[in-house]
Amino acid sequence: MSIMLTNTVGNISIIVAVGKKKINVPSYIETIKHALSELNNEQKYPITYEIIFVTNDPKTIALEDVEVYPLSGSIRIYVEKEHVGKAMLFTKGVVLAKHDIVIALDVGLQLPHATLKDILSEIQNGTDVVAALQNEQTPGEKSNVFQQITNSFLLRVQKNPQAGALVFKKYVWETLKQTTFLDKTFAIEFLHKANEAGFSVIRYDIAHENRVVLPRVRKVTRTINAAFLLLLMKLKKVRPIPTLSTEKGSQVNAGVRYKKQHYITHSTLSYKDSAIDSFTLNQVFFYLLCFELILLGFRYNIILLAQVIFACLSFIYLLDVVFNIFLVYKTIRGSSEITFTKEELAQLPDSTLPIYTILCPLYKEAHMLAPFIEGIAKIEYPKDKLDVMLLLEEDDVASIQTIGKMHLPGYVRTLVVPASQPKTKPKACNYGLAFARGEYVVIFDAEDIPDPMQLKKAYIGFQKSDRKVVCLQAKLNYHNTNQNLLTRFFTAEYSWLFDVSLPGLQSLSTIIPLGGTSNHFRTVDLNTLNGWDPFNVTEDADLGLRIFKKGYRTAIIDSVTLEEANSNVGNWIRQRSRWVKGYMQTYLVHTRETLPFIRQRGFQALMLHVVIGQRILFIFVNPLLWIVTIAYFTFHGVFGTIIEQTYPPIILYTAVISLVFGNYLYILGYILGCVKRGQWGLIKYVYFIPFYLLLISVAGCMAFYQLIFKPHYWEKTVHGLHLVQKKKKSSGGLKLPDFSLPTITPERPALADKLA
Repeated sequence: MSIMLTNTVGNISIIVAVGKKKINVPSYIETIKHALSELNNEQKYPITYEIIFVTNDPKTIALEDVEVYPLSGSIRIYVEKEHVGKAMLFTKGVVLAKHDIVIALDVGLQLPHATLKDILSEIQNGTDVVAALQNEQTPGEKSNVFQQITNSFLLRVQKNPQAGALVFKKYVWETLKQTTFLDKTFAIEFLHKANEAGFSVIRYDIAHENRVVLPRVRKVTRTINAAFLLLLMKLKKVRPIPTLSTEKGSQVNAGVRYKKQHYITHSTLSYKDSAIDSFTLNQVFFYLLCFELILLGFRYNIILLAQVIFACLSFIYLLDVVFNIFLVYKTIRGSSEITFTKEELAQLPDSTLPIYTILCPLYKEAHMLAPFIEGIAKIEYPKDKLDVMLLLEEDDVASIQTIGKMHLPGYVRTLVVPASQPKTKPKACNYGLAFARGEYVVIFDAEDIPDPMQLKKAYIGFQKSDRKVVCLQAKLNYHNTNQNLLTRFFTAEYSWLFDVSLPGLQSLSTIIPLGGTSNHFRTVDLNTLNGWDPFNVTEDADLGLRIFKKGYRTAIIDSVTLEEANSNVGNWIRQRSRWVKGYMQTYLVHTRETLPFIRQRGFQALMLHVVIGQRILFIFVNPLLWIVTIAYFTFHGVFGTIIEQTYPPIILYTAVISLVFGNYLYILGYILGCVKRGQWGLIKYVYFIPFYLLLISVAGCMAFYQLIFKPHYWEKTVHGLHLVQKKKKSSGGLKLPDFSLPTITPERPALADKLA
């Protein structure tokens, strides 16, 4: 095979780590030079190389050799004074290497030029790491089953991993350098971690002729010993490896390498604060222990088990009743949200307003863009100080082409997010944040209709608040409330959340889970928080928690953004399952280090369990308790005695109080939300909310399944369903709506023309 190497692999650093085995330096150098000279004779471009010997034992290299080769030449010898292992010797050599391609050679290995050419060709063709390993099998010898299993299971590497060469691009080492390697498994650890980090790794076998055949007993001993070491390495957890941005002072292209993937997240958020892993090992052990205790209870005393479970649940529900009483009380007494007068807004001079960036992530939603642009056009903010960014996914070709044909206003620009994993809304927002021009930034979804005065209100709100307030959350509600029963329930729920619950939480200066849209930030603060967690599918709630944990606060402003309430049950379940999964991710992430959180935030840290943990628990427990209650009254003769045994008097009284007052307060909270929003027609539907809660439990089961098997999968919500209904009513038929985009007044050339 004749392969012409280009100058892309013309600069090579060869590292030779010399351990206890003595080496003839001149002879070794001549061997390498011979291989490279033959290779150079065949190539168009010469190969420039350096050879670096590193040893921790001066006796292995003759003194005259050390004196012959200067430390500044192409051949250098370094003697480490401290006794270090071979892994550290290789590390020292790589640090000293000047070139981008590194060959780490074993002392006893000699690479023929043909082999070297093939390996360098693999590097040239895009491979990051090539493991050149000696084939210790004699000609005609068949490997036994144990060797085959060992090689296959343990990354298919030779049982003697040190006898060979590693050829790799230096940036691979730079990425992995924060990890440590053991001497006995240095090469295989490097290969394993490079593979887990998502680099391309291949094995290249080198024929080993005229080798000394080891006795069978020694061969088996070496194989078992190597297999044991490699198995230990395989079982050792490889942690995520962060990769920095390719642009100085930016988070663009920053990410993490983990589980054979290179995730480009455009954020430097630590993996410890991220949902890249759903569970830590400690959490797995804790939940397995709880499950084991439940199984033991079933085995030995199921009645006692039921009493303990129902006692705990009754206490938690009673705690929630007290908490809801407080929220309702705060609402009746007066909201703590930031309000504005007409005079304040009217007297705000446009000349003092800063540039405001609006991020609008889109994915297959071009049909929603025209109403969105119209809504943005109605915002009362100087258009020359608006920076509206449409964030498009690279694989959403249809939307890119459609928007490219539109004549967008001058304050609207498009930004194509490069394709990468994870494919989530927060990843896209992180990318957009890196290009934001504004001093302030806000997210609006494509289906949003924001309050025209919202940007001015947010600006004034930041001026009114102390510096610890880094986020202002506008209220969310729906514009298609009366489309069907589901949209009525959905609207009542949002009225409770944004007009009762969140203002009550603000009065406590505690955790406020953000909404997915209409949250306003100073751009510098959002960058300090490292943007959004790209692995969390409810990134807004997670960011609200991180704001609280960092000692900052969120405030609610008296401004409303109208969205489209999901009107299709299947579509609603998919959307809600993503929300519930994200809440579970958020809870798991922020309970990883409970004690430090409590030491940092004191009693307030417990609000995580009240605001997030309880809500998740109720989603799964509510149907169980409803079944028990219905079974008691409906089939008392069958289940009455058993249920009564599981509810001793103290537990029974607590449960009854929670049942009566809890449901009353819950419904009252929904009614108060509707009253505050002026949605009087929804009040009669609030009494049927338990059916809506049952639907949430169905979505919760779907969310739990995805948390285990598809944690980062983003359930895409279909928007524009209310347009379908309008189209049906206007046409009288069942035709699909025409989602074509109307022409917008041109203020700058179309994207397609600009790209051309």
